Amino acid sequence: MDIRVTRLYRLLAALFLPGLSACGAASPADGGPVADTRVAATSQALVAACEEGAIRADAPASAIPFLDRAFEWVHIGAMYCQCVTAETSPYRADCSGLVSYAWGLAPPGHTTYSFAGGPWDDGQSVVIGWNELTIGDALNFPGDPNQGVGHIMLFGGWLDAAHTEFCAIEESSVGTPAHVSKHAISNPGSWWGGWGIFSDIFLPVRLTGYSPNLAPRGWLDAASCDDISGWSQDQDTPDQSIAVHLYFDGGPGDPGAQAFAVLADGHRDDLCQAIGSCNHGFHAATPRSLLDGQPHAVQAFGIDSAGGYNPILAGSPLTFQCDPPMPPVDAKHGIKRWISSPAVFDAWHFDWFRDVARESDAVSASFPDGPNAPDAPVVVQADDGKPEVWVIDSGVRRHVIDPTSLAAWHFDGPGVVTVKPAAEVYKYPAGVDFPATPFVFGSPSDPKVYLLDVPFEPAPPGTGGTGGGGGSNSGGESSGCATRGTSVGATDDAAAWVLAALGLMAVRRRRR
Repeated sequence: MDIRVTRLYRLLAALFLPGLSACGAASPADGGPVADTRVAATSQALVAACEEGAIRADAPASAIPFLDRAFEWVHIGAMYCQCVTAETSPYRADCSGLVSYAWGLAPPGHTTYSFAGGPWDDGQSVVIGWNELTIGDALNFPGDPNQGVGHIMLFGGWLDAAHTEFCAIEESSVGTPAHVSKHAISNPGSWWGGWGIFSDIFLPVRLTGYSPNLAPRGWLDAASCDDISGWSQDQDTPDQSIAVHLYFDGGPGDPGAQAFAVLADGHRDDLCQAIGSCNHGFHAATPRSLLDGQPHAVQAFGIDSAGGYNPILAGSPLTFQCDPPMPPVDAKHGIKRWISSPAVFDAWHFDWFRDVARESDAVSASFPDGPNAPDAPVVVQADDGKPEVWVIDSGVRRHVIDPTSLAAWHFDGPGVVTVKPAAEVYKYPAGVDFPATPFVFGSPSDPKVYLLDVPFEPAPPGTGGTGGGGGSNSGGESSGCATRGTSVGATDDAAAWVLAALGLMAVRRRRR
């Protein structure tokens, strides 16, 4: 089975009763983790610990008002009482009073009997599935008004992906203040006057009309010397592709950490059935500046489409350690072209972190100097209806071989390609094809940064690109941006450029 599939399935998992409210007595010790087969292994509502900070960090933004009110009682140490106290007025200081106050229901508060699932359910809450639970929902044991038993607590997040343990905010028993607690779904229900285990007697419930903003989910699958890959989906907009932020050697706010964004929009067959939507895969070329023989860590964060919580994706962090990349053409057939200033570097839309390889002095020195890189790319298309796109470079026109190459060079943005009269384009002789993808490098002892290229004087007759009606390829026989020219030296060198394309993704750097 594909490792991504394996990891994926690891993931896939206003009547008020006055007086007494049915809440339990003492809370027992936590039981051991026993999985409930009704609990799907989804990635929502996971928390690092049963602490306020961790619960708030992982809560949907829409649940923060619920938490604010619930933690008011925790902060003041509101003692349990089946009565209205000075601290909690006008709400009862019991389990259902806390949840009623957190949800903004009318005082003095519901009872477990009038929440969803209870014998006097008044419709202000609804029963949901265990796999739908998210922070700010509640767990209700409706109980029996004839026996005076029942309990309810505000759900504070799962502690594990298998959903065997969770946090809660609750008022539980006489002599105990409002507090954060940990429970296991395998706990015996007898301690609340029920039967069976916790997951048999408690019902997941949600405030009627409330739609939580669920956090994105996903997985960082792989980090190799070529590629960083995984998937992410926002559960609130399941068919929409979202951004993923990749952080290297640290996380958000860490000094020295580097980051950029990719779009999780790639089709993956393994996701279609598993999460109900296919286009959520992401790939990014591993930053060349980090291919330096040293270990580096990468973390991935799914970015919420509504501006909510952006969780770290499962599988993070991953570590890679890679030697400097081999140049895609050897020194016998290649040239190095100096990128003469930061302004030129920026004009070509290169990125110091993602694009610049760190080669040895010996490798850099082995390549002969060619002409400086142009101050800015001049990218044109003739107005004769032919599809070819060309770069005008030092007096020749060089064919950009296909749309993937256009994207790799950042030529696919609006306004980059200029349509010009055919005569103006074809007055330049056709040279060797433009490299399929940029290879930019520097070395320890040389302050210059270079673009690797091949000699690009006009190709011999019959082997070059289309002119204004002459040459063996005249007539526009190719489609799209298919390869038309040949490299000087040997045709294998042009093939090497194509095969070496790493598909650098044209996304702008973006901090989380």
